[in-house]
Order: sequence, then structure tokens, then C-alpha cells
Amino acid sequence: MEASPQQPNFVEVCSIEDIWEGEMQCFWVRDASILLLKLDGRLRAYQGRCPHQGVALVEGDLDGAILTCRAHHWQFNALKGEGINPRKAHLECFSTEIVAGKILIGMPSDNAGDRGST
Repeated sequence: MEASPQQPNFVEVCSIEDIWEGEMQCFWVRDASILLLKLDGRLRAYQGRCPHQGVALVEGDLDGAILTCRAHHWQFNALKGEGINPRKAHLECFSTEIVAGKILIGMPSDNAGDRGST
């Protein structure tokens, strides 16, 4: 019998009005930096630091669907979190929900009980 995957715990980070199309913001959620962006009318949430050297991705450039780290110009597909340069890189993705006009980010359930902050 397979163990069922743990469901994420959703943590409120901001109001839907706080993030505009083509914009990205960083939030601290349970000691993790989370990058939230809105593209094509959809929210996406990824790890907030570049997997190369840990630079904050919110300090980088979002040009259409291409997210570029400011430090060494690693690039990611902002729609999927996949690496463009280098291709082997990727960003950890987090699920999002909108409830009563608030944006919630799904975090692994092993850290239940904390609240998000900006």
C-alpha cells in the first residue's frame, strides 16, 4: 500500500489586489523565501532564491515569461519554473489558491501553524 502524499497547508500572504499582471513580489513563509508572480492572469509561486548562489530572484528581471537572476544571469521559464540557461536548473514550485480575495501559498505540511509575512 502506497503512502498518500501530504497535502500542503495554505498560508495567506497578501490580497489579490497587491500583485499586478507582470509583477513579482517576495514573501517570507515559514522561514522560506517565496517568489510570487502573476503572468497571463495566473499566479505562480516558486522558491525565492536562485538555486545557483542563493541570490533573491525578486531582485532580478522579469521580461515576459523569462525570469533572469541579477547575479549571474541564470534564466528560468516563469510559467513553469524550468531552467532556460542552464537547462538543468529548475525552481521549486508551490501551489496557490485565492480565497475571499486573499492569495494563499501551499507549503509542505511538516511546518504547520506558522503565518506568512511580507
